[in-house]
Amino acid sequence: MSPRSIAPRMGLAVVLLATAGCAAQPSATPQAMPSAAASATASLPVQSIAAGCPNPESEVCLGTVTAGTYHSEVFRPPLTFTVPDGWQALEDVSSAYLLVAPGDSLDGVNSGGSDFISLHTNVAAANQTCTTDAEAMSTEPGIATTPEAIADELAARPGLEQTNRRNVSLGGFEGVEFDLRI
Repeated sequence: MSPRSIAPRMGLAVVLLATAGCAAQPSATPQAMPSAAASATASLPVQSIAAGCPNPESEVCLGTVTAGTYHSEVFRPPLTFTVPDGWQALEDVSSAYLLVAPGDSLDGVNSGGSDFISLHTNVAAANQTCTTDAEAMSTEPGIATTPEAIADELAARPGLEQTNRRNVSLGGFEGVEFDLRI
């Protein structure tokens, strides 16, 4: 299966997971566990920020990885994923994990031109009133923080188009997956 069929091109990929109460601590020595085809160096402990990583805001950034199985170091709930050569693990923070398809870039993620998989926890609908900094950084009043309520709120907002909505389960957590375009 090609990376293009794994992560369809979209302006914003959102997976909403109900993960309240996840407070596990990051492991002290994260390691990549490569497949037999991966290089031997992939099994060494990873650096927090890989040389040349385009995302200095990430707590952990592996950069471009070889084929193998990897684990999140900071993201909770813990994430384990297996990828072929060329995928980029560009963000690993407590509430977000970002994988970018081979040949695509972080700039493309931000502009809507890259294929990517982005997981988020502790998600809430942003306040539509942005007249003050406090309002811009707050949640929309009256909207629950359940995946369904957030998806419904985003689907109802003018200027946003929600498609391909479906219920998902990931690691025992229930959520809603959809594509969102501006």
